[in-house]
This record gives sequence, structure tokens and C-alpha cells, in this order.
Amino acid sequence: MPHALTGFTRGELQKLQDALSKQAAMGALLAEKAGWWQLDTLLQALAHQASAGTRPELFALMEVQRVIVVVYQLSHHCISVSRGLDASVVA
Repeated sequence: MPHALTGFTRGELQKLQDALSKQAAMGALLAEKAGWWQLDTLLQALAHQASAGTRPELFALMEVQRVIVVVYQLSHHCISVSRGLDASVVA
């Protein structure tokens, strides 16, 4: 059932966001190759936001959460590696 404000169904909106993400990513690549770094930066941000499917004000929060997850994964990996080194020193 279409949303009352937009007139799109959820599936249609997701398809449009996917198409926007792909088109913006291709435009960013073209801008990068042409040396237009300002346009490249804007289009990359738009492509990431569209692929995430969220509002601009919430996208920044998603990026922070992603950084937290990566830091956690790296710290867990470092602890595992250091434990492996400790075990090899004792052996």
C-alpha cells in the first residue's frame, strides 16, 4: 500500500534508493577521474547515504556506530593475537 505522504510503496522506495546509490557512485567515479574532487566527495556521501537508506541526520550516527564496531573487532583481534603470542612464548 502506498505511503500517504510520498505515494510510493516501501519496495518502490527501496528500488529508487538503490538506483540513486548506483548512479551517484558512478557519478563520483567519473568526477574522481576528471579531478573534480569536490563533486566526487559530495556524490560519494550521497551514494553512501542512499545505500544505507536513511536521513542525513541519522547517517552520521550510523557512521559512528560502524566505527565503534570496527574498533571493537580490531581490539578483539589484537587481544587474540597477543594471547597466541603469549602461548607460543610459554611453549
